[in-house]
Amino acid sequence: MRKFTLALLWLMAPAALASIPDANGVIHGCYNSTNGTQRIIDTAVASCKIGETAIQWNQTGPQGPQGPAGPQGPQGPQGAQGPQGPQGPQGIQGLQGPKGDTGPAGSSRVYWASNSHEVEQEDELIYHPIVGLSGLPAGWYVFATTIQSAILDTQGIIHDGDTADLQCVTQLNGEDIQIGNVDTVRVFVPQVSNLSDTYVLNLPANSSVIIGCRVYSGGSKALAVGHMTAFPVGQVN
Repeated sequence: MRKFTLALLWLMAPAALASIPDANGVIHGCYNSTNGTQRIIDTAVASCKIGETAIQWNQTGPQGPQGPAGPQGPQGPQGAQGPQGPQGPQGIQGLQGPKGDTGPAGSSRVYWASNSHEVEQEDELIYHPIVGLSGLPAGWYVFATTIQSAILDTQGIIHDGDTADLQCVTQLNGEDIQIGNVDTVRVFVPQVSNLSDTYVLNLPANSSVIIGCRVYSGGSKALAVGHMTAFPVGQVN
């Protein structure tokens, strides 16, 4: 009978221990205020005796204070570039800048000449002066010239007997020069027509620019009419 009782107590022990602490994690006990002894009990099956005071405590203690912050970790790698954002609004207009320096004064003088001359065919290559300007100051000029074979108006040809093909040259201070887009110093003016050109020259002081013509073919003489205008300019780019 004694062996049976011990075996029964051994089998029941795990069930009693399983409820300490209880389902809420609280450990219950009894304190003897006379001799100071303490004992742990399972409140589901036992209670404190006379002369004992019930005590309890949590299996898990209260949360401790927060620890100090740890050291800063190393910087991570740079992330990928994000997409371009939308265009921002237009900024306000800036202040007006200071006034620029006054440019050099331009020339108000224009040189102009007009003339006519009857040219006869000759055996020698003689170019007769038709129109020109002389005594021009040094500097850059824009020239506009026209040579006409015979006089033309709205009614047709005046002096229709004075028509022929002309060959003309332009001379700067007595030397033939190439002007306009032609590949030679000589230009041709067919009879009953005119030839106009515009070109730029850089003249030394006291210069002369003369256009001379001769009869080339198509008749024995021609009435050559010439116009020349020179515009002084400050510089040519």
